[in-house]
Amino acid sequence: MSRVSTVLMPAHVEYGSRIAGARREHNRSEGCQFDAAHEGGRYDIGPLGEMAISILKESGTVELDGSQVRTTRLSDSCLILHEDDQDDKAFILVTCEDFPTFTARGFAYGRDGKQERFHRSSFFPPTEGPAEKAPMDQWLVARKEAGLKIDPHVAEVTFCWGYTTDPYGIHSDLSEEEEQVGRVYFARSPGSDTWASFRDLSDEIRDKLWNRIDSGALGPHAGFHVDKGGKVSWREGV
Repeated sequence: MSRVSTVLMPAHVEYGSRIAGARREHNRSEGCQFDAAHEGGRYDIGPLGEMAISILKESGTVELDGSQVRTTRLSDSCLILHEDDQDDKAFILVTCEDFPTFTARGFAYGRDGKQERFHRSSFFPPTEGPAEKAPMDQWLVARKEAGLKIDPHVAEVTFCWGYTTDPYGIHSDLSEEEEQVGRVYFARSPGSDTWASFRDLSDEIRDKLWNRIDSGALGPHAGFHVDKGGKVSWREGV
C-alpha cells in the first residue's frame, strides 16, 4: 500500500467526534470506562483515523478489508502491535501530524509484525505513588482473575478507542510514540460488573471471542461506511 492522504471536512470531524462521544456514553452506562481521558476527546483521533481509511477505501486507494486502524499524531511513528492482536488481521498505521489531514503510512499483518526481531516490551509499571500502588495492583489482579473465568460462548464484549499500549488508561507517563490510538476490546461474564481487557484473557478464550466477533455472532461489525456519493455513516455494533 503506497502512502496516501485525505483531508477530513469539518462535518466529518464533527460526526466522528459525535460517534466517539456516543461510544463513551454507551461504555459508561455499562460500567466499562476506566480513566478520565475517556470523558474528553483525547482518543477521538482513533475514530477519525478509521473514518479516513473508510474514505480511502471507497476511493479505491486502500484495499484492505477487515483491517484494524492505529492512529498517531507523530509523522515518524512506527506501528505498535501487541501479543493479543490477531495474526490474520491487517493493521494500518495512520498519522495525523497536520490535523485534519490523515495519512495512511502502511500496514502489517499481525503474524508478520509480531516477529521477535520487532519486539519491544509494551508493559509499563503504574505511576502511582507507594500508597496507591497496592490498590491499583489489586484492581488489575481482579480483572485478570475475572478474565480467566469468562465463558467465551456467552461473554459480553465491547470496545472503546484508547491507547493500545494502555487499555485501562492507568499510565500517565507514556511517551508520544506510545500514545497510539486504536480499538481496545473488553469482555465480561453476564451479570458481572468487572470488564477485563482482551489482553488479560487466555489465548483460548480470546481466540474464541475473536471468532464470535468475526463471524457476526455478537452482532454486526461496528464501523464507518462511505456510499458512492461520499456520505459517511456509522453502523453500531461490536
